[in-house]
Amino acid sequence: MKEQHKYKTIEKIINNKISKQRAANILHLSIRRIEQLIKLYDPQNSQSFAHHSRGRIAHNKTNPQICEKIINLYKTKYIGFNFTHFKEKLIENEGINISYSVLYKLMSLNQIKTPRKQKIKKKDKTHPLRERRKCFGELLQADASEHH
Repeated sequence: MKEQHKYKTIEKIINNKISKQRAANILHLSIRRIEQLIKLYDPQNSQSFAHHSRGRIAHNKTNPQICEKIINLYKTKYIGFNFTHFKEKLIENEGINISYSVLYKLMSLNQIKTPRKQKIKKKDKTHPLRERRKCFGELLQADASEHH
């Protein structure tokens, strides 16, 4: 949507319908950037302002087969392990080297929580508050220090 808006605005500049200053105000860009977009403008290709990496797979993305293997290993062989221990076992026994953050995101996407998160926490036995005195100044406070 943004590229289409840029494309139509730059097209208006080329057709002398608006000025570069007006286009800069419309697109919230500098005049220098408007001039760069004029150079990139291609009348046959309305996608000329789209980023060149669009549609490509990231070079550091984890392979889907490895992700599936990790999930299956956790559900079968390493059930009940916390994620840090599971990561260590993947490196030692399976030869799969994966960072903790990637492992955590992978598990979260598959609705798998670490065992510690699933435990029900007990309510804290907090010290009870003392009852408020009925009259102001009723509570005596003493200083037990040996100094004057």
